[in-house]
Amino acid sequence: MGNILKNTLKNLSTRLLSIIFLGLIVVVIYFLTSNYYSQLVNVESKELMKLEGIAKTLSSQINGDSHELLCETFKEKDAIKVSSESSLYYKIHYNLKRAKEINSLETDIYIMVYDEDRDKFFYTVTSGLTPFYRHEYMQFPQVLKDNYKTGATIPAYETENGKWLSAFAPIKSKKGKTVAVVQLDQKFNVFIDEVNNKFFKHALISLIIIVIIAIALLRMIKTILLEEESIKQALILSNQTIEEKKKEIIDSINYAERIQTSLLPDKDCLNKFFSDSFLIFEPKDIVSGDIYWIKTKGDDIFFSVIDCTGHGVPGALVSAIAHYNINRCLMEFQLTETNEILDQLKKLIKEAFTSRDTAINDGMDLSLCRYNKKTKELQFSGANNPVILIQNNEVKELKACKQPIGNYIVNKSFACEKIILNVGDLLYMTSDGYADQFGGEKGKKFKTKNLKQLLLKISDQNMTTQMEMLQRNFDEWKGNLEQLDDVCVLGIRV
Repeated sequence: MGNILKNTLKNLSTRLLSIIFLGLIVVVIYFLTSNYYSQLVNVESKELMKLEGIAKTLSSQINGDSHELLCETFKEKDAIKVSSESSLYYKIHYNLKRAKEINSLETDIYIMVYDEDRDKFFYTVTSGLTPFYRHEYMQFPQVLKDNYKTGATIPAYETENGKWLSAFAPIKSKKGKTVAVVQLDQKFNVFIDEVNNKFFKHALISLIIIVIIAIALLRMIKTILLEEESIKQALILSNQTIEEKKKEIIDSINYAERIQTSLLPDKDCLNKFFSDSFLIFEPKDIVSGDIYWIKTKGDDIFFSVIDCTGHGVPGALVSAIAHYNINRCLMEFQLTETNEILDQLKKLIKEAFTSRDTAINDGMDLSLCRYNKKTKELQFSGANNPVILIQNNEVKELKACKQPIGNYIVNKSFACEKIILNVGDLLYMTSDGYADQFGGEKGKKFKTKNLKQLLLKISDQNMTTQMEMLQRNFDEWKGNLEQLDDVCVLGIRV
């Protein structure tokens, strides 16, 4: 085995396999880390939604008029010391107690009322045995005040007792007046422990897979270095080796597809930011050179469709570099202007594709938007890829700069366009895969002009229906012809 390793270093093919193996380890580490933080965010979001749902359900079950009568009857601090002193108090207390037990909450549920004269919040009813009637609430008074009539969630926060999540919802009278809020908390530490356990489990599984792959590589190298006894045996062994490699490559590509899928945002995540939206993502091969990207920063939502050079494995490798570096532009370089992001991304891609002796001319076309839901402002910059905008039943196009991201004879700064969108406006981002697909009766390209006309025709439909119609049109146009390229279409109704 020692001689095999020594010879391996002298063999170009086995050296390349070693580099690929090391690259695989790097990708696995990146995937595990990215997946870990993604799970933390998903768990927090899921638990906040659960708490918010409990709070809203509970607030709707509590009689606001009864609570208001309770506060008018008992106006002094500690006027109620035992829950059974008042039937009004006891009925509400029982509802809180049952909700705590049913939902397995570790802490008590509280109802608080806002005293406008003193500008403070005070406890009224609690699920605990000991009332804190009219005691001042100190934890998040301003948050409660700002969201007194609507309710809200409070993301993970630290206290001396650990990490917590909270949610509250308004209690209303029959006339619609907000008379109090119900608040409940849940410890977040237990969910962090669950994520950590999953992380270590995935890390162990990955380690086992890497060991298996390492063993397979060593066996492959040993096979490559063995001499054949005869031409016939060499041909037979060669065919066997080709079949084994083919299977291993297909398995590797399938595994690469799982890795690429883990890097991309979940398709449903688009609906978290835009309730009426869709995404069509159809790789030509198992993995894709087209990718989509969504991130938030403050009140801004950044989203992009990126069309990398090629498709399949080469395109997927370029897409991984694109995904990594556009994240760096936003998080590491703290850029928020779309044109500055593209300028920095072009610089990073050129550095990534330029070695000491050669420069690779691969790159990507993309459209990048930043949208602020509060101001309704959309900022757009594009590298060869425009954005289609439908406004007032009219198709418009936000123009992109005529240069790609990567090595190119033109090297100028990217421009950006800012517009204020109206409710109902439609945005579409697409790679060239849909418009360039051959099909129809004459086997010609579908073309961007026809795509714009189709989008305008179906613009009155909801985005889910639009997605189905676009997918059906693509399949009917393509017919029995092979898919030409990766397809990615993102649609958003503001």
